[in-house]
Amino acid sequence: MKTNLSIFTLLLTFATAVSATQTIKGYIDNEWPESRYSDHGDGTVTDTVTGLMWKQCSEGQSYSGGDCDGDASNYRWELALQQPASVNSGGYAGHSDWRLPNINELASLVARDRYGPSINLERFPSTPAAWFWSSSPYAYFSSSSAWGLSFDNGNDSYSGRSASNHVRLVRSGQLALFSFSPSSGRAPLTVNLDGTSSSDSDGTISSYSWSSSDGQSASGATATLLFS
Repeated sequence: MKTNLSIFTLLLTFATAVSATQTIKGYIDNEWPESRYSDHGDGTVTDTVTGLMWKQCSEGQSYSGGDCDGDASNYRWELALQQPASVNSGGYAGHSDWRLPNINELASLVARDRYGPSINLERFPSTPAAWFWSSSPYAYFSSSSAWGLSFDNGNDSYSGRSASNHVRLVRSGQLALFSFSPSSGRAPLTVNLDGTSSSDSDGTISSYSWSSSDGQSASGATATLLFS
């Protein structure tokens, strides 16, 4: 009984610490639930709304069993731009086309219904409530500034490129392009499907899967479905 009580107390303390760190705004709809992000189990997730694939951990952290261990590193803007090349030299999660996101891509991660940090911590664990660099330069008054975003409150702003901010990397993921013919007709109807125009930014599409609303399925870059 004593052992069980100790474990229960540890879990209760941990849960209290997490809820005290991140604040949820109950009056804003949650458009950033765990289900929005497809977890690949290798330290990456894909945002099913934008199609972007993200590293779950900030640069400097290491992915381990669903968590991000260690402290996020700080980079000046020029070094932040160079960090993807360092990652891509050895690849990460089977991909070698990681890059620094632009300010709009970075902003797509902001969960407006929470702050401190303003991001889904289940999918992006141990994210600092701090500033992250984007690849977008500030082009108006000074060539010595660039855009960043605070994951404390989700606001963006420009700052001097010598500032030290964190980095999270992204890749464009897959682009699904397909055609089908004929586009309409009466049953029985054979429909030819063609997905050969689809692409992956690093060329690693290994399988194609088709499904229809009546429960049919098929595989391959081209396929045929029969509607009767």
